[in-house]
Amino acid sequence: MAIKLMTEPFVMAENSAVVLHPATTDEKRIRGLQGLGLALGFTMDSKTVSEMGRRISLNVPAGGTFDTSTVNYNFLPGDKAWEEFRNAAINRTKILAIRLYMKYGYDFSAPDVISDPTTGLYVGSVSDPKTDTPNGIFSGSLDYMPGGAFCLFVAHKVGTDLSYVQSTRTIASSSGDFITKGFEVGDTLLFDYADGNAPLYLKAESVAAGAIVVEAGVGDEALLTGDFAGIATTSLHGATPQPIDDFT
Repeated sequence: MAIKLMTEPFVMAENSAVVLHPATTDEKRIRGLQGLGLALGFTMDSKTVSEMGRRISLNVPAGGTFDTSTVNYNFLPGDKAWEEFRNAAINRTKILAIRLYMKYGYDFSAPDVISDPTTGLYVGSVSDPKTDTPNGIFSGSLDYMPGGAFCLFVAHKVGTDLSYVQSTRTIASSSGDFITKGFEVGDTLLFDYADGNAPLYLKAESVAAGAIVVEAGVGDEALLTGDFAGIATTSLHGATPQPIDDFT
C-alpha cells in the first residue's frame, strides 16, 4: 500500500489548502483554512452478499478502518468549492479529484487509485452559510471520510525538463534528479502533464536518475498516447510505499 506515516495528523496553518480538480482549468481552492486533517491510512472493507432468488449480488460496506477529519475554514456564500462539497454531501457522491495540502505547493494527501481503484473522499457534513448578509465572510467546517486508500505524495518534480516517450513508457528528466527528489520503484505517481488536462495516476515500474518507466496497463498509462515535451506547469508527484503498523 502506497502510504506514508505522518507524525502530525492535524495541521494548523494558514497556508494549508484543500484543492478540488487540481492542476486543471477547473481548479477550486478552499481559502482561509484554520485547520486540516489529512486523510492517510484509512480503508473501508466491503463484501459480496447474495440471496436466494436474486439475479445479482450486492456489494455492501462491511466495516474496516476509517475515521472522519474536519476542515475549519472561512468562506463567502456562493463559493464554488463549498457548493461542490455541499452537493457531494447531499448526493453522497465520491470525490476523486482532490488534494489535501499541509502547505500549499508542497506535500499533499490524495486518493491512491493504484492501490485501490475504488477509493475516494466522502463528505459527511458541510456547514450552511448564512444568507441574510450575502457579502459577509463566515467561518464553517466540513467533515470528510476516506473510503479506501489515501497516500501522502512526498516526491515532486516540476518544470520544462520533463518529457514523455510513449514507445518506452518513459517519463524523462534532463536534470537527472528523480532519485534525489525521492522517487522509488513501486511509487504511485500523479502526473500533471498539460494545462487543462486531468492529472494521470500511474505506477513506477523502474526508477533511474533521469528516467522513470511507468507500468503498462496500470492506472492511466493508456492515456499517454504520444511523445511530448514538458511545459512550465508539467509536474510529477510520487507517493513512496511504506507499510505502517496494523495496516492491511
